[in-house]
Amino acid sequence: MAFVLIADDEPSVRDAVFIALARDGHSVLSADDGLSAWRILQENPEIELAVLDIMMPGLEGTAILSRLRMSGRELPVILLTSRDEELDRLGGFSLGADDYIGKPFSVRELCARVRAVLRRSRSASFEVPGEKGIFMDTDAFRAWYNGQELRLTITEFRILLALYEHWGNVLTRDQLLRHAWPQDTWVSDRSIDSHVKRLRRKLEDAGAGKDTVASVYGLGYRLEER
Repeated sequence: MAFVLIADDEPSVRDAVFIALARDGHSVLSADDGLSAWRILQENPEIELAVLDIMMPGLEGTAILSRLRMSGRELPVILLTSRDEELDRLGGFSLGADDYIGKPFSVRELCARVRAVLRRSRSASFEVPGEKGIFMDTDAFRAWYNGQELRLTITEFRILLALYEHWGNVLTRDQLLRHAWPQDTWVSDRSIDSHVKRLRRKLEDAGAGKDTVASVYGLGYRLEER
């Protein structure tokens, strides 16, 4: 189905994910540290998705993600995290991670997340919508503005969808947090600000106004246009 990299320095986690992804039909490569993972990504541009542990020797998962985004490579990335890690390490989501899953996790759930991210990242076969304003496809996790695709991460998509479904109403950071990370509400609500900033930039690049996603001081955010 896809060419996937799993990078984790814990052999039990790495092996379990490798086996589960292979059984799900994927071609899988593995790495036990960050430097090896980065080398594999450089040598195999055909890799379609990377599952990266945040805490790895040599090079952390967030550092790999940063290098990918700085190089312009929009490779889908799922981060693996532990609940006892410092929350500031979760700043990787502001770098453009497509999803994350906390340890311990079910490999079945991880495989489902991988399928969802791949479905969103691959081009669908239907015609691009031509209508004005925002158009959202909740099955493919894709969104357009005035016919131009926004190329959102899953987290950005979930935030925009929540605002879209509550158009004209203010949603607090905590409410958006529950939409963006329905399984893990322990992430700091300030993470929302970084994602909204990226979402605004993508909307503006597609021709939307600067206040399409408006800040409501002391409360949260509101979608002004759809």
